[in-house]
Amino acid sequence: MRRSCFVIILVLSQFYIVFAQQAEQNSLLWKISGKNFKSASYIFGTMHVQDESVFLMDELVKKHIDMCDAFAIEVLLDEVNPVAAQQHLVMKNKTLKDLLTIEEYNLVDEYMIEKVGQGLLLFQKMKPFFLATQLLQADMVKDKELAMDLDFLAYARKQGKFVFGIERFEDQIKAVDKISLEEQAKMLVRMVSDTSTGNSNMDNLMAAYIAQDIENLYFLTISDTTMPVIFVDAFVIKRNINMTKTIIKNSRKQSVFYAVGAAHLGGPKGIIALLRKKGYTVEPVFEISLMINE
Repeated sequence: MRRSCFVIILVLSQFYIVFAQQAEQNSLLWKISGKNFKSASYIFGTMHVQDESVFLMDELVKKHIDMCDAFAIEVLLDEVNPVAAQQHLVMKNKTLKDLLTIEEYNLVDEYMIEKVGQGLLLFQKMKPFFLATQLLQADMVKDKELAMDLDFLAYARKQGKFVFGIERFEDQIKAVDKISLEEQAKMLVRMVSDTSTGNSNMDNLMAAYIAQDIENLYFLTISDTTMPVIFVDAFVIKRNINMTKTIIKNSRKQSVFYAVGAAHLGGPKGIIALLRKKGYTVEPVFEISLMINE
């Protein structure tokens, strides 16, 4: 009997080890603790989409938002001056007609009319990167009223949580501005010309997200050949460093639930790895219900 119990414990231990190793790569929700934190904080990887298929963990996420004193999102739009923001989105000395050939202009113009019902005339001064982002969003499923990160922000506010931005809007803009306007224009034309590649990239990202595979999300993001290396370095790697510093600083004061883009979590230079290098304990959060029938 004693030997049988030992064997059962050993098997269960091995099962736990295998499951825990798998969870290291397949979790969107993580607990951060240790060192000088008064209590644990949590970080969750989001996607800025309204597709209901990726709203996988609503109840678990909301449960952990409830457990925290504050809620943080990458950028809190309340803190952004709308006039200043608008100035960052537009070109000062160029227009789309300056950046595109006649053929390219007509191609994008027709695509715009098809997707958003408006031609390029109203968007002459918009930086091509943001125009491409707008077109990408227009092509996505919108089952939910709000994108995931904003949906959780609305919930946190409803619960009376203190909310703040992890970084400034200007920080994200600086990363975008690392790409020249000419290169942004090329990216826009490539996206419009080859929608199959763009759709394939998004399908891969969605599949990795649904699988909660943050390592693959990181890889897919940094290996995206449509984005210049300098942009990936500025928009992903350097922002990871800055957001990690903010997470540590704020988590010393109170327990915080952080909602960040899922691609920022995994990889050797992701937020989880950076926190661990600083000596913090970061572990996956999941719920398992085991039923044992006697």
